[in-house]
Amino acid sequence: MDEKAADSKGLDPLKPELDRIAAIKNKADLIDVTAHEHMIGANALFAFYSSSDLHNADLVIAYLDQGGLTLPDRDYYIKDDDKHKEIRQHLIEYVTQMFTLTGKTPAQAAEAAQTVLRIETALAKAEMDRTLRRDPKNRDHKTKRDEIVASAPNFYLEPLLHRRQMRPQFTELNVVESRILQAGQLGHRLRAARRAQDLCQLAPARFHRTLAVQTVRRRQLQNAAATHRSIGIQARWKRCVDATDGALGEALGQKYVDETFGADGKAAHAEDG
Repeated sequence: MDEKAADSKGLDPLKPELDRIAAIKNKADLIDVTAHEHMIGANALFAFYSSSDLHNADLVIAYLDQGGLTLPDRDYYIKDDDKHKEIRQHLIEYVTQMFTLTGKTPAQAAEAAQTVLRIETALAKAEMDRTLRRDPKNRDHKTKRDEIVASAPNFYLEPLLHRRQMRPQFTELNVVESRILQAGQLGHRLRAARRAQDLCQLAPARFHRTLAVQTVRRRQLQNAAATHRSIGIQARWKRCVDATDGALGEALGQKYVDETFGADGKAAHAEDG
């Protein structure tokens, strides 16, 4: 993989996505961009994915879950001790640096970073904490798709799924964090941004974190150290493999089993079981 050539392109590969975000003018545009971001893996505002049914491991179903944060956990946004205040300050500095690298003035970058923190804090306050998430019952809210559409119209589930061109179609999904559909639903999350233009700050921040430009990688390294996470950043090819692995999900696992164990291996494993 020619990393130097990739680095030399700077922001050019992201320009179409940044232009799409900058063109947001109203709620319909915002829904379009949110759906598009989910299609390419940015997971704006919430998480939407597939996983095994909690009641039937033979089924893979759709999941709607909390998400959209930069820091590892909601506590980083809402705890008021000195440690977490310091981490939030490092986040502001990190996001400010990213916006500066994209051409904003220092003042514009600082304002955009504060907007990102404000929106992500609003999302964090609505999240379930990790202790509650350890209990499977708290993550088990299998719901008919039609019921979600009827009971939570302000979440705009159908427009989001339509713009994602969901295949295959499904009639039910697990709403892991049920509060996503409460208190104004997606409308509340959009209002946390105060105006559509604010999401034009949040969305690019998510895209910028995918950059491989050397300067941004150094900023990512500094931010990881400041937030007490592992300070190593994987090589680009490893990050690409991890992203592909995550996107393919069980399909990759099935291929691995086929090639590693084969029919004889499966039969032997079944006999042992």
